[in-house]
Amino acid sequence: MDDQPAGSAEPDIASHRRTQVESAQPTYLVGRHDTLWQIAEITLGDGRRWQEIRDQNIGRTMVDGHRITEATDRLTPGWLLILPDGAQIPEETEDTQDQTLTEVTVERGDNFWTIAEKALEKAWGRAPSDRETAHYWRQLVDNNLHRLLPPHDPNLIYPDQRFELPPLPAVPDGEESTEKADPKPSDYQELKEVTVERGDNLWSIAQGALADAWERTPASIETADYWHHVMDANRDHLLPPHDPNLIYPGQVLHLPPVPNDPQVSADVNTGAAATPLPREPAAPPSIEPGAGTETPTLEVPPTTTAPTGNADVPHVIRESARPEPNPAQQSPTDTVNPHQAPDLTDQTTATGPGDDADDENLPGELFPLASTLAGLGVLAAGLVALLHRLRNTQLRRRRPGTIPTQAAPDTTKTEAAIRSAAAPTSTEFIDLALRAMAHDVTADHIPPPEVVGANLTPETLRILLWTPHHNPPPGWRVDDDGRSWTMSTDTALDLLRRHADGIPAPYPALVTVGHGDQTQLLLDLEYLGATQLTGDPEDVAATCYTMATELAASPIAESIQVICVGFGHDLTNLERIRVVDHLNEILPAVAAKAAAISHLQSASPLQGRLSAVGGDTWDPIIVFDPTVNASDEARRLLATAHAGRGVAAVVGYPTGDRWRFHIEKDTVHIEPLDYTFARRNLTPTEQTAVADLVAAAKDLEGMPVELVTDPVNLNEPIDEAPPSTEQLVEQSLFEDSQTPTRDASTSPIPEVKVLGTLRIDGPETRFPLRKCTELITYLTFHRNGVEADTLMEALWPEQPPDYPRLNRHTSRTRTTLGHGPDAEPYLPYVRDGIYRISPQVRSDLDEFTSHIREADRAARGEEVDHLYAALELVEGTPFTGAGNGYTWAHTDGIITHTIVAVDDAAHHLAQIALDNDTPDQATWAARKGLTATGACEQCYRNLMHATIAEGNQVAFEAVYAELLAVVDADEGPDASSFLDPETIELYEQQSRKRRRHVG
Repeated sequence: MDDQPAGSAEPDIASHRRTQVESAQPTYLVGRHDTLWQIAEITLGDGRRWQEIRDQNIGRTMVDGHRITEATDRLTPGWLLILPDGAQIPEETEDTQDQTLTEVTVERGDNFWTIAEKALEKAWGRAPSDRETAHYWRQLVDNNLHRLLPPHDPNLIYPDQRFELPPLPAVPDGEESTEKADPKPSDYQELKEVTVERGDNLWSIAQGALADAWERTPASIETADYWHHVMDANRDHLLPPHDPNLIYPGQVLHLPPVPNDPQVSADVNTGAAATPLPREPAAPPSIEPGAGTETPTLEVPPTTTAPTGNADVPHVIRESARPEPNPAQQSPTDTVNPHQAPDLTDQTTATGPGDDADDENLPGELFPLASTLAGLGVLAAGLVALLHRLRNTQLRRRRPGTIPTQAAPDTTKTEAAIRSAAAPTSTEFIDLALRAMAHDVTADHIPPPEVVGANLTPETLRILLWTPHHNPPPGWRVDDDGRSWTMSTDTALDLLRRHADGIPAPYPALVTVGHGDQTQLLLDLEYLGATQLTGDPEDVAATCYTMATELAASPIAESIQVICVGFGHDLTNLERIRVVDHLNEILPAVAAKAAAISHLQSASPLQGRLSAVGGDTWDPIIVFDPTVNASDEARRLLATAHAGRGVAAVVGYPTGDRWRFHIEKDTVHIEPLDYTFARRNLTPTEQTAVADLVAAAKDLEGMPVELVTDPVNLNEPIDEAPPSTEQLVEQSLFEDSQTPTRDASTSPIPEVKVLGTLRIDGPETRFPLRKCTELITYLTFHRNGVEADTLMEALWPEQPPDYPRLNRHTSRTRTTLGHGPDAEPYLPYVRDGIYRISPQVRSDLDEFTSHIREADRAARGEEVDHLYAALELVEGTPFTGAGNGYTWAHTDGIITHTIVAVDDAAHHLAQIALDNDTPDQATWAARKGLTATGACEQCYRNLMHATIAEGNQVAFEAVYAELLAVVDADEGPDASSFLDPETIELYEQQSRKRRRHVG
């Protein structure tokens, strides 16, 4: 700490005061920590009129060179603002803290009292008295309330935190100042007594008194005001050394009268709930441009130049001087830099022969290849997981002879785009990391961070903090002067799972706001409270629709209620969505949520969600209302949402708060952070397709098989198996000597395995590129051959054609597969522009289908043999290991049809075995069916019937318990409520028989 404060670096305030005197209109000199809302409250009597002050100053240049624009939200001390007519100037508008404040870093054992005492002792050369320390200590606390970590208790400060020291007063005359304590307000003369209990401090006593009187949890700013009065009333009652942080159980303190609840007063005066002041941070969390730095940050494309700007707030894009983007030169997947045109090099194809760009989609990758849905990885991952769960339920409840309901054919392209864009690994990493962090914060008694959002890059997950916090749990690193924590994406998922187990989603309102080059930015709508969307009305509505869809499907959201006002009627099949026509339909629910939360003694939503009792009360309500004009109901909604606790609003009308997303030309500009990113919304066609896909997946009735068109591989007659290698060699011995014969270099005939883990049996060497296996599989399922464009769209959906890449894959696949006895390659050379696979290359599904057809034609005894032979080919769930690839197998229905074919064969064989009183064979068949389907209830009923035939009640109960566990994993607790009535009836019937037998 310096003996003297450093020289002031603030603007020339004296010159502004002269300007203020000369100005014909009322003016206001901005002081430290002033906001537009606060100034509007002071001078206009209503904080919601803050925009009038900004509008009055648009175009004016401040002393530091900043030009005020429509985007200006943060104020700098020393700015002189012109006020609207009728503004009332307070008697003192000058910044009383003109002198520069020095900073102090907290050391172990420090508290505000000892910091104040040391500062005075160093400045004066003597130890201050308790009264002198108390006066300076109060200034120290006042100046640093905004830097406190949640729950904003001045008694809770931590090593390495940094605080501002107020200007040190001159040495008082004499040993001790005769200055009297600050006078107390007249309405605090009557004091009550309170006895200190173990664990109490003055902050908790003040907070508890307000909570008891107001029947709600007071805000930190409300507690701070009353806490000052509690300290004032007890200065003479503190024990030596008279440190307000040191109070003891059994001590009797004075409690001033509690003031009236300001929210109740506001209700009486205005007829609406009071709107709290917007929260003011020390500085917004910084997301700096640039790549390759030691501290990972949000990145712009490497060819752009990082814009220069305000030293306080690094920008990805500055709002000022933003030119109109050129759609022909702008990729929606890039962060836009207005100062330099984006690089137009195709990043996805500029790769060498040894590092193909198609192989980024490995299972461990956080970011899938760019697609038409780039930037919506969380939404896509949530939808893919939702469709998977719903379709599993369809297969579990399917009746023999039916097939799950298929979505309309025109949804195929959208589903392919969703699967291509899905980022399940990144979504899981964000989800687990946040849950694990919440667990560790609670276990280590660390004050919870004030999380604004999360930013994921290939190297790190970064959570953005509104208030600096320098005490993260293990595994996290402090960055950006405490305004962000980062975790490496190399962190083991198993470790995170252990810490995250049993922890509810801590920030369920996180939603994707924008994206850049391999980066995603998510913000917590609950913390933002009230957010305005601006831009073209269609863009605003599309943003609401897209965000609502993501929250309804995202695993990060978990327990959340999404309310769509006036739109989204086609989204009602999503479980978390509620659609209303007018705001007044949901205001009672919003008010009830706010009232319930106000009664809980939780300092933050995170602490509330982790509470043993009432944690579900904190499941947030997120209201989306794209309407442009605010109604009376809108004002009531915003008054609740401003608190940022349990209720959030994303609307098209002004909110009076700082948060605004401006949507324009596939970009989003985020205020007050002043960042601009690419933004991708679902188009109307995609919206319709998503709704159709979910609706079809929720239909449990199914469709008769005869009404469904078989996928390409199942409707081809395969009556004869291909000749074996030995047969081909034997035939060649009798052919003309000129016919090529098999030599030592001839490879075994390849076989495509899809009835379990995907692989190609036969080649002696490993395929050099991952897509080689998918190329062979695709051609095996499309015997008539396909053109190059069709093949590329299947292998690399949503990407532009890349013929060199296709040629590279084809050549390497052909070399690895080798050639057959006829010297022809198993992957023939292209003729007439058509890509084909050799007829000799077959799949295990071909053989399976051949056996099933033989079973249909065979007599009863032989039928069983063919069914056994078919089911013996099944090794697991078909197409296991497909990952984000093999999109065509999903969208063409091949995977579903394959599972249904295996399931039907298993039912058929199990029924024959039960009819023949061979329960062991029925058990084997049912288990084969479960190997493919995972949770088919008909298979479990067959198992239950087999145990009944064996008279094994213990095995019967075990099978039923296994079924419940499987359903529980898919559907959640209370699995029995999701079972087919036939299953319940079978179980209850057998249970009644057992009870009668026991009786």
